[in-house]
Amino acid sequence: MRFRNTFKYLIVLIIFFSCSRNQTTLQPPIDIGNVSFIPYTKMKPMEAIYDLASGSSALGTSFVCKVSKYRVSFFGNGGIFMILKYGLEQNDGSLKFAGFYRFSQDARQGLVSFSMPKADADAFLNTGNISSLTLAGNIENGNGTQTPLSLKFNRHFSAYAQNTPFEIYCHHGVQTVANPPFAENSLLGVLKCLRDFIDSTTLTYFWMDIKGDEGIFQALQPVVLNAQAHAKAVGRNIVIYADLPSTTVIQQFQSYPAYRADTSLKTMCELTLQDVIDNGATRWGPRYSRGLLLSDVAQAHAQGIKVISWTLNDAGLIANYIQNGQFDGFISDYPCYVVYDFYTMK
Repeated sequence: MRFRNTFKYLIVLIIFFSCSRNQTTLQPPIDIGNVSFIPYTKMKPMEAIYDLASGSSALGTSFVCKVSKYRVSFFGNGGIFMILKYGLEQNDGSLKFAGFYRFSQDARQGLVSFSMPKADADAFLNTGNISSLTLAGNIENGNGTQTPLSLKFNRHFSAYAQNTPFEIYCHHGVQTVANPPFAENSLLGVLKCLRDFIDSTTLTYFWMDIKGDEGIFQALQPVVLNAQAHAKAVGRNIVIYADLPSTTVIQQFQSYPAYRADTSLKTMCELTLQDVIDNGATRWGPRYSRGLLLSDVAQAHAQGIKVISWTLNDAGLIANYIQNGQFDGFISDYPCYVVYDFYTMK
């Protein structure tokens, strides 16, 4: 099994001009208290695989930890994720984490918190050593019942997982479509994706699924250029892809050659590999139901084109495509499964 030319960051995917609706469930409010900011570069050494040390196994027994600009996230082996704010408690110097847990495929969620005493926090922040790291805390369900939960460091990511980039796209810009925190194609969803992507995360790629309105690429060009300029001004390296998912969208794209002429404006295509090549796209997005496409993927790689399969929502299918495919990433409505399966590879 082998991957090529992949990227290992969680990525938001936003859908333009669609019409589906969701019953939403707001994320619970988070109160982390009186804490001071810690640069994410100090927290990034936490990235590793953690095991349940003690307490409830309701959220799983094994977790992948990933660090973003203002959050530490844990992705469990049961499709459960925890998103936590972090900071130093100003009164006692302990390292605090507070956030929420959520099941990927239903609306169950609650609060979760961890802490690390000052001595352990100082040692970790000064050295980055996590070999004996333990997080002691609690989970709280919707009824206010608290249950102890502690996690401990198990092992670092394998050399393969660390050195092989892999793109993981959150379909619709959220971690779940089961009662998401906002409707998938709502104005609130658009604003949250646009606001959080550059200024609040360390994500690199943004995939826009275009639906083919007249003049869409002419309207889109200044929006993308402004976003890129803002990212550059704040020291962020981002790539924004405009999707070509249909012949209608391709016709719109070809009718406005200025978009393709600007090499900073990137595109990807969901149709055939030849369509990808003909339109100068650098990403190919074949539907998962077409199978592993091993020979086609190899041909794409030979031409410097990365291949992202969509939309993988079955846990077994995700594991199979990671183990036996050569894809450069996936789109999923439940990216927790993808994160866990990829980063626990040995």
